[in-house]
Amino acid sequence: MSAVAETRLRAAARPAGAALALALAGALLLSACSKRDGGSEAGGGAAAPGSTVHTPLVIDIRQVGEVYDPTSVLPSEISAVAFNVYDWLFDRHFDGSVKPGLAETWTVSPDAKEVTITLRQGVTFHDGSPLTADDVVYSWQRMVKGGFGTRVSRSLQTIEALDAHTVRVRFAQPELGFVPFGGFAVLPKATIERVGDAEFKARPVGSGPYRFVALARGQYVDLERYDGWWGGKPEVQKARFQFVTDDNTRVARLKAGEADLSMQVPYPAVAEVQAAPGLKTAVLSPGGMTAFLALKTDNPKTPWADPRVREAIALAIDTRAIVKDILHGHPQHFPLLAPGDLGYDEGLKAHPHDPERARALLKDAGAEGLAFELPYIAGAATGLKETAEAVALYLGKVGIKATPKPLEGPQFIRWVLQSSRNPQQDYEALFIGAVAGTGETSGGLLTHFGSVTPFAWYANPQINGMALKMAGTADRDQRAEAIKALGRAAHEDRRYIPLWTSAHVYAMKRCIEFKPTLGAYDVLLLRDVKTSGCKTAAGAAKP
Repeated sequence: MSAVAETRLRAAARPAGAALALALAGALLLSACSKRDGGSEAGGGAAAPGSTVHTPLVIDIRQVGEVYDPTSVLPSEISAVAFNVYDWLFDRHFDGSVKPGLAETWTVSPDAKEVTITLRQGVTFHDGSPLTADDVVYSWQRMVKGGFGTRVSRSLQTIEALDAHTVRVRFAQPELGFVPFGGFAVLPKATIERVGDAEFKARPVGSGPYRFVALARGQYVDLERYDGWWGGKPEVQKARFQFVTDDNTRVARLKAGEADLSMQVPYPAVAEVQAAPGLKTAVLSPGGMTAFLALKTDNPKTPWADPRVREAIALAIDTRAIVKDILHGHPQHFPLLAPGDLGYDEGLKAHPHDPERARALLKDAGAEGLAFELPYIAGAATGLKETAEAVALYLGKVGIKATPKPLEGPQFIRWVLQSSRNPQQDYEALFIGAVAGTGETSGGLLTHFGSVTPFAWYANPQINGMALKMAGTADRDQRAEAIKALGRAAHEDRRYIPLWTSAHVYAMKRCIEFKPTLGAYDVLLLRDVKTSGCKTAAGAAKP
């Protein structure tokens, strides 16, 4: 790490956390530096840096998918690829606002308990079969059976096909999140019944702009443009999503010209990538995913059931230093929501960093020498591993021994489900989920502060009731006030301790044009990738 970088970090860090932040940041900067500088373009020769792309277009992603069925796995595990293969009922503009998708038009009842959807006509799946209202009903039923639907899809009470292109969904209470969230992905009923579940999971069929071609397990998945897509013909004809879980390797491959585009650029390497010849970045911030500590307290005997211990934990962590010095200022910290979110409260302030008071609170509570594991989902987001390590070090400064424990996606989900069903099993974990920066926030808040999902962890009946009441308020202004009240109560309760809200950093060759879309997941929509200004490896103009 350079002396300039050391000086910048010393000046930026707070006195109490400077040494900690500097040590972590230095390690991250060293590890993020690419082992290979430069490298040839895809076509070799004298091509200008960043002017040539591969065929298929090579996109490095952190996710490693094996089953691209959004009713069999959590969408967050396969979002990079799945959002290109499947169409959702409702689509998004770049800023995250709703636009028609498979649903060409829709009406919401005054009490927000019913949505009537008119489907776009002439839509076909990749095997040529028509998409109808029966497929919509079937997709929801399949999600319910599989147990991997979203919080919004699980909140549906009934769904019925009124005719071939009209669907009506009903909710037990007002549901304002169904449309903004996108509804759910639609799968081909007749195809799945014909080929069987195993074959569909091996070779999925959707109606999106790209069709599945092949999967090399643990290596990559190939997609090809579906020219029958109702939304037009994107520029990229073929794409390969390469599974590259290591942050440093993704940076090195991009700099060497082995990849054309990369998702989840590690924050310490952003400046390095931006300075590299022929490369550029596109940044979406806030990115809609919030990293936070979740303190599950069903068991009243757990140490952090004591509000003094929860306050001590919140005071021990310097979120400002983590964001600025460890993650290089790319994420943002919000006490709950981001400006522009429904129910944003500018009066809500971040928990201060006060390790001295934290130690006093722990002593007063008789919780000195507290020790626990700190599970987090490995590979879920850039910066999560470093955040877990930073949190553990900050807690260590006040006498709490926290041991970061990375769990792979499926293992993490099983652990959370088992813990949620066991009132005696408490934890302090590092979660990441849709809270701040999503626009329509009530769905994420109900997921994390309510008690209505299989993943429910927030053990405070008062907060649970406020979340349910908020979600049941149809009037938008009244709901915003209910969100503010919920936010203030949760902020004081300190079972939810926000750390940062993501920034999604995409890196690409300079000839590529791409603008990311704000959503509930980390996605790269191939339809928005423009390569007309690039040459192929052979030097021919890109079609």
